[in-house]
Amino acid sequence: MKIKFKSQAIQNDEPINVEFETDAEYEIFYDDENDLNYHTYHFKEPKTNQANRVEINEKQVNIFAGPTTLIIKKDERYSNSYIQVNGQEFSLITELLGINIQDQIKTFKYKLFSANEDLMGEFVVSIEHV
Repeated sequence: MKIKFKSQAIQNDEPINVEFETDAEYEIFYDDENDLNYHTYHFKEPKTNQANRVEINEKQVNIFAGPTTLIIKKDERYSNSYIQVNGQEFSLITELLGINIQDQIKTFKYKLFSANEDLMGEFVVSIEHV
């Protein structure tokens, strides 16, 4: 399937927009431990050829993008996320502000904080079936 990926971010008061269409694998994965269905997308970002996996449900979003792992829980500041830069791992804190799951488009909004709880950015991401 083809998807349109769009990310709108505000970092250091500057807007950063990423948008592309790419081939993706889509599946619905059932998490029996939490009794939730995840909408799961596997794709490569065209500019970097970096593999991405995005898992979405109404309570949580998980993003695995190269050296970055984000676990984003709704209405909770969650500190089990990280990014690796030059072989060094940095802890991150995430907070899922909102999520909208429809048949053809999934949209979510979250904040990203440093381990010291300094705001690093606010993001709105959508994945649309095309």
